[in-house]
Amino acid sequence: ILSLPGGWAIPIGILAILSFPPLFGHELVDIMVGVVWGVWKGFLIAAAGHLLGEIANWFVFKYWCTGRSEKYEQQKLAYACLSRVVREGGFWAVLVIRYSAIPAHFTTVIFSVCGIKFWVYLLANILSLPKLFITVYVGVAADSNSDSKGSKIISIVVIVVGALITIAAAHWTFRRMDAVRPVIVEERQAARAAKRGGIEGMASAATRSGVDPNGSPTSTPLLLATAPHTYEAPRYPPPPQP
Repeated sequence: ILSLPGGWAIPIGILAILSFPPLFGHELVDIMVGVVWGVWKGFLIAAAGHLLGEIANWFVFKYWCTGRSEKYEQQKLAYACLSRVVREGGFWAVLVIRYSAIPAHFTTVIFSVCGIKFWVYLLANILSLPKLFITVYVGVAADSNSDSKGSKIISIVVIVVGALITIAAAHWTFRRMDAVRPVIVEERQAARAAKRGGIEGMASAATRSGVDPNGSPTSTPLLLATAPHTYEAPRYPPPPQP
């Protein structure tokens, strides 16, 4: 790849394509980039691929998949909880979730459809790019022939620090999701109860008006039940006398 003109564009394109769920494999590409281009060039290439792909992902789901995402939010409780955390937390919630263990391209979908402004998402995305340094450095360390004590210490420190940040961000995210879960469950139960009450009220009103809820007349309409009709024989004038 190094000998190809513009070979650096190949991993950028692959990372951009992998940014659309349910595709995966970013980490393998990041490690390969570290093996081929080293730490700093590899980091820039990985950052460019992730950033361009997830921006495209954001716009696609923002303008073409919002309706489907709203239906999915109504069906999946975990998805609804994460969306609520993002809406209530704003920029800081987006930034922390970007550092968590949740795949970035899946969170981009949520950010795009739950009302987060693009500049907020873009700023949080840029500030979370340093986490790519970890996977790129794993590739550099795997390809390195140095067995010095200093190199091993640096590798261990990078991996441990990255893991701690990811665990802390994931812990905060899941704790916030657990906090909003009872509220969402209660709201859904209230909505279902209101819906059932509305249906029962319509059925009761239809019965009182003499119409079956299924659309057919009832056996004893209200008007016939309350005001029965009495038949009277017609009166004719007497015939003339001869």
